[in-house]
Amino acid sequence: MISTSYADDEQTVPLSYATSVCNGFAQLGARGISLFFGSGDDGVGTPGNCYTNDGKNSSSFLASFPSTCPYITSVGATKFIPEVVATDSSNGFVSGGGFSKYFPRPKYQDAAVGAYVKSLGSEFAGLYNASGRGYPDIAAQGYHFITIWNGTIAVLDGTSAATPTSAAVITLVNDALIAAGKSPLGFLNPWLYGGGYKAFTDVTDGSAVGCGTAGFPAKKGWDAVTGFGTPVSYCLF
Repeated sequence: MISTSYADDEQTVPLSYATSVCNGFAQLGARGISLFFGSGDDGVGTPGNCYTNDGKNSSSFLASFPSTCPYITSVGATKFIPEVVATDSSNGFVSGGGFSKYFPRPKYQDAAVGAYVKSLGSEFAGLYNASGRGYPDIAAQGYHFITIWNGTIAVLDGTSAATPTSAAVITLVNDALIAAGKSPLGFLNPWLYGGGYKAFTDVTDGSAVGCGTAGFPAKKGWDAVTGFGTPVSYCLF
């Protein structure tokens, strides 16, 4: 089980490097290791920076790598109960989501992500790759986490909080599986999109605000801001 908070704008990472790293993640998944990455904290992109870096400076939502890699599980953030997309106007935090321009949509996402893209219609046309790998896959609470740094209590937001939270839940699941003589879940996404999503609480309120837009909205089923929602731990067993 590996939980990582690193994220960068996909277009700033060379395609050859992203492909090599993503293939390495696939090898870890095949060995039974679950990989979690935060979906980013800037919605679909920060205003003023939502342009391509190919010399054309075209308006574009900014996808986040490694969340765009199809061989990892990307985690968005929620807040409150009932849960909504996590945002914080005091520091500009907005849970991120979107679609890869490097990696095509994997087959395990076809039904869920295809339906979501269809529901968007022409909204945001040209700002994202409708046939790319969509993210995040799931979400968890990521707002006002009480943390201790150098002996001082601090309240923090971010998918960097949601990601280890999700990893902790799946760790408990793996512990139960191993205790029962079964294999750990490993790479989660085929299981998740194949029916595992039924053990998650759908989040349908809020959006990945950014780039001067409302960003991708949370909707029933999978969406590009909270994925399939948050884990109901007892259902995962």
